[in-house]
Amino acid sequence: MALGIGFALVPINAWADCASGTVSSAITVLCTSSSTTSFAVTGQGSIEVASSNSSDAAYSALLISSKTMTGSVINSGILSTTNGGEGKALYVTGSSISQGIVNNGSIIAGNVAINLNSSTITGGITNSSSLTATVPSYTGGSFTSTYGIQASWSAVSLASATVNGGLNNSGSMYGFVSGIYLDGSSVINQGISNTGVIVSYQAISLASGAQVNGGVTNGSSVNSAASMTSASNGGISGGNAIYNAGSIDFVSNYGQMTGGTDTSVSGTSARSAIANASGGVIGSIVNQSTGVISSSLASSGTYQTSYGIYNSGTVTSLTNYGTIQGNEGVHTNTGGSILSHLAPGLIPFQLGTKSVFCHYDSLYHFLQADVTGSFFFI
Repeated sequence: MALGIGFALVPINAWADCASGTVSSAITVLCTSSSTTSFAVTGQGSIEVASSNSSDAAYSALLISSKTMTGSVINSGILSTTNGGEGKALYVTGSSISQGIVNNGSIIAGNVAINLNSSTITGGITNSSSLTATVPSYTGGSFTSTYGIQASWSAVSLASATVNGGLNNSGSMYGFVSGIYLDGSSVINQGISNTGVIVSYQAISLASGAQVNGGVTNGSSVNSAASMTSASNGGISGGNAIYNAGSIDFVSNYGQMTGGTDTSVSGTSARSAIANASGGVIGSIVNQSTGVISSSLASSGTYQTSYGIYNSGTVTSLTNYGTIQGNEGVHTNTGGSILSHLAPGLIPFQLGTKSVFCHYDSLYHFLQADVTGSFFFI
């Protein structure tokens, strides 16, 4: 949901140079990290800004610009900038952080909650929070977030940025357009792991040239409740749990991956849980026995042009032990390829409450892509 549109009621009129590296009380102006090696917002601390200032810096709650930080950034309080679609709660630009970014509190933004620009983060990004927080609204009054990280555009966005140590979510994240976004010059090493909840139009989105090394893992052998869900909001419909135009070495799913919901959406990858675009490369997709990869239309019994997996790029191998649902469970588009055999799991086409046979179109498209191997039915 949008955090507010209108005229600013609380302009930024001061900057706080947080030289101590710790915020343990309420601040309502932009905070800049100067010479600190680490930065922490404590459980009693908050940086809450509502503004219409037009510079990237002023749009931020916490700004780290052209700094080398040998420690970490830890938020156990509130970082918030709700200023009509332009706010960056944590904005790291031209900087390096050696011991990672950790959120145990609330990060809320009118635009991007965690924005990394031309920066390198070592030690990864970790969110373990699902806290509810109420912060000042751009239009006056207040806004309540029910996610640990929430933004009107992206929860986490990388632009020409590198994250070493992976991105790990065990809490909850919401982005109106993307949960986690990588532009074509960004890399995450040691992968993306979700054992919590990510809700967005595209829960994970990679532009052409982006890389995730270390794979995308949703859930675990003891956690099948983890979810990546495409949400249709404000006229933005369709969407995917994963949209890939870049490179992911593997996808492993133990939980729920759900594509978009709107039956009015037409076209190719809309409403598929995993959409691998033309030029996109996924090394392997393994759907574990507890895993469900589904268009939400399929899980609700509606099958109008919906896919579990829609592939226009290259998938080296696909193995399914769980459930893949859609009008076509797996659709390989013209020009796409799945290079190795499909085995040994099941690709059911769900009809009502029963899973029966692979939809013939899925089989047809596999054959068109010269897929060999065994097909298993129930």
